[in-house]
Order: sequence, then C-alpha cells, then structure tokens
Amino acid sequence: MLALTTVALLLAAAPSSADRTPAEKVTLEGRVVVTVPVAYEYEETSLGEDRSLVALRGEDGAMVVTVYGGQRPPNRWTALSTHTEELRTRLRAETPNEVRQRLLGHTVTARDLRYTVAGAPWRARLVAANKGRRTIVAVATWRDASPARETLLHAIEAIAVGR
Repeated sequence: MLALTTVALLLAAAPSSADRTPAEKVTLEGRVVVTVPVAYEYEETSLGEDRSLVALRGEDGAMVVTVYGGQRPPNRWTALSTHTEELRTRLRAETPNEVRQRLLGHTVTARDLRYTVAGAPWRARLVAANKGRRTIVAVATWRDASPARETLLHAIEAIAVGR
C-alpha cells in the first residue's frame, strides 16, 4: 500500500498533459477495467503476485487504482483505512470527511482529504470495494476548483469488473 501513496504523491506534484483523443481502457488482474479519461496518460505497475495498479495523470489531477487479489485480499474497510491514514500522514492533510461515491455499481463510503502542494489547495478522494476475490482501491486527487474533479469522479464510477 506504500507504493500507492508514493505514486499518488509523485503524480500530484508533477502534473503533465497528453494529446490522446479516444478514451482507452486498461485491464488489471485480467478482470478489472479502468477507463482512462481523454487527455490523461497512464502507467501500469505490478506490485507482486496478485497485486497491480494503474496510475492516471492529467494536467490538474491524477488517479491511482490498485487491485489486490489472491486468496486473502484485504477487505474494503481495512484497505480504505490504511490508504487514508497513509495519505493523511504523508500529505499532512486535514482529518478526512466521509462522503458517498459510486464504485462498481454501488454507492459506498469514501473519504475526502484536503491538503496543500506548494501553497495551492488540493483535494483527494479515496474509495474501496470488494468484488469476488479482489479488493479495488481508487484514489483520485485534483487541484481545488479544477474541472479535473468531475473527470476523475466519473472515472471512478466507470471502473468495472468483467467476468
């Protein structure tokens, strides 16, 4: 889970842009499909056996989707708490607020964090869900008052698990 935090911090601190027009789809662990928003670039990384992530990066925001598989993946509450505490500590963020977010067709409890990078206000949303023998954790971060917020929240809603 530490790798997710490190990647998220790097993405938030170093925004970039891409010139793709069609939305692409990335498949993690053979079943979890993440739609890459237009003008976002992505990078897939394996975290070892039955664990992988994809990092999406745009001009004013970033998102990391981590998939834990195997015989005993963490449950969604454990994953959400661990990721939230790690980000809160590393980003020196305020106490997280509970919000509702759609993920995998269900409305689940998510966490919102507020923090600053180089004096600019940023926000992050963390959400987790279980599906089959997988735990999916999505972390999106965007510059406050940026249109990237809607893009990233829709990208979280678009995450799907195939058969």
